[in-house]
Amino acid sequence: MSRKDDWFRIPAVSEKEREYFELKLSRSRSGRDQYIDIQAQALAAIDLHKDALDLFDRLIIENPNYFKLAAVYSSKAQSLIALDHQSEAIKAFRKAIRQTLDYPNVRCGTEIKFGLWVIEAKIEHLYGEVRDIVIELYDPAPIFPIDGFLQEAILAITQSRLGNVKDAEDHARIALDWSNREQSNAAKHRNLGLVKEEHDPLRKQLEVILNNVDSEAIKTDQITRIGKVKKWIRR
Repeated sequence: MSRKDDWFRIPAVSEKEREYFELKLSRSRSGRDQYIDIQAQALAAIDLHKDALDLFDRLIIENPNYFKLAAVYSSKAQSLIALDHQSEAIKAFRKAIRQTLDYPNVRCGTEIKFGLWVIEAKIEHLYGEVRDIVIELYDPAPIFPIDGFLQEAILAITQSRLGNVKDAEDHARIALDWSNREQSNAAKHRNLGLVKEEHDPLRKQLEVILNNVDSEAIKTDQITRIGKVKKWIRR
């Protein structure tokens, strides 16, 4: 594809480039929504988040029935995060989740992006909400290991921080099992969607959860043994 045909993918940074983008957009007979969407993504990719937000909002207003609206709200949330607008990002994520629930056949991983951000930013009042969302949108048979790993990791960490030790342990074990898989379930793409080194920080958090559980189990066993010994001595 030539640059002439790729006009909507090239970030319109200067005034002249923006005018050219608008001119091409006005002449488009179809695909207008996708062109705006792709241009917004291109601007966000080079950290021009304010410009990207203008286009995301424009798309939402011009076509509230756009089939990828959940992804638009999700991308909007990520640009808001980059600008440190936390409360607005939460609202955008919630709208993305609502779109996903209303149109479950159009998935873009919003619940995973929301969950990972909440965990990383340690937004305590959202742990329960994130857990419930991931459970509601839970995929029981992911094709790619990374998808199974991330949903289980989010559940493990949120349950752990909420004090639900047993549930946290169960999800942590499943997540680590996904991370150890060397092939995906996609017949023609066995090497795609694997858990990589970039996810080691999450792995470590899961290992800590299991280590803490194991430590508590050892302590409980020791207390039980001591109690039995004391009873035997009294006899």
